[in-house]
Amino acid sequence: MGENISEVKRGLQNSFSNIKKDMNSLKIQIKTNNKEISELKELIQSLRKDLQTPKLTKEDNLQRDILNKVKRNRKGLIKSQINELLNQNKSIPEIKELIVDRDNYCSKATFYRYISELKENNKLEIWSKQ
Repeated sequence: MGENISEVKRGLQNSFSNIKKDMNSLKIQIKTNNKEISELKELIQSLRKDLQTPKLTKEDNLQRDILNKVKRNRKGLIKSQINELLNQNKSIPEIKELIVDRDNYCSKATFYRYISELKENNKLEIWSKQ
C-alpha cells in the first residue's frame, strides 16, 4: 500500500509538472499572439488612414493647379469682372449685388476697396451711374 501511495504521488507530481510545462508554453504563445494582435491593430489603423486620405489622380492634380492659379489671381479677376459689368452699363450698386451678394466673390468691404483701387489707377472707366 505504501508503494501505491508513492506511485500515485509520483504520478501526480509528473502530471503537475506536465501541466506547468503546458502552462508555460501557453503563456509564451499568448505573448506571441498579443504581439501579433498589436501589430495587426497598427496595420489596420494605418490602412484606415490610407483609406480616409484621398489619393490624387492626374485630373485632381490638374484641378488643384488650376484652382491655385485662380486663387492667386483672384483680385485681378474680380477687378476685370467689375470693369466688364461697368461696360455693360451696370451701376456700382448693381455690380455689388452681382459680385458680393449673388456670387460671393468677395466681401462688401473688399469690393469697395477694389472700386477705389480701380478709380485711383484710372482703370475704372465709369465711376457710378446712379
